[in-house]
Amino acid sequence: LRRFFNENGGAYQKGKALPLTDKVRIVAIYLKLQEKQKKRVSKRQLAKEAMCGMATALKIMNEYRKTGVVSDPADKVIKRHLGVGSKSLDKEDIEYLLKLRHENPGRSLLDYQLNLEQNRGKKVCKDTICQLFLKSFPVCASMRKKNPVPVNEFQPENSEQLKEYSAATVNDIDPLKVEATEQKSSKRVGAYAKWVRPDPYTGELP
Repeated sequence: LRRFFNENGGAYQKGKALPLTDKVRIVAIYLKLQEKQKKRVSKRQLAKEAMCGMATALKIMNEYRKTGVVSDPADKVIKRHLGVGSKSLDKEDIEYLLKLRHENPGRSLLDYQLNLEQNRGKKVCKDTICQLFLKSFPVCASMRKKNPVPVNEFQPENSEQLKEYSAATVNDIDPLKVEATEQKSSKRVGAYAKWVRPDPYTGELP
């Protein structure tokens, strides 16, 4: 669940910038607290009231104190990255890298590098490709594992349904038809989450 919520219970998506509406809401809470207590608002206090992370609270406070406004993440200019001693990536190169990610989200940086050189004739360092996925899209597309636990699994109503279902299932089992399973391994390769790169536009994991 920590993958979906911050320490104060607010919604959180790793790598995705906070929308302008949320930033404005946090600033409004900050101004309200400042007016109410007549003293400097701490990042911990703002984070608790706004249900956001302390790092987010501090970043927005500093931005507002410095400029008097908050920037819209949608206006962020996509950067073009250059590797040391390499050519820049053009639009077609980037589209090709996105195609490779779609085909295999678990692909290594070396694999991207070799495919780009062999099929596009563009030789770049692995760091150039890494920085492209990290900083050039709406969502930071760093390698991560998919959370196999549904967001709402531990909600009270679902826990009660699970208990009822488990009790009903046990009552329906015929002991005479149960086979011994001591010799069978409980490990399944598919049960373990693999490292993959999310969609850099939506943040969704395959």
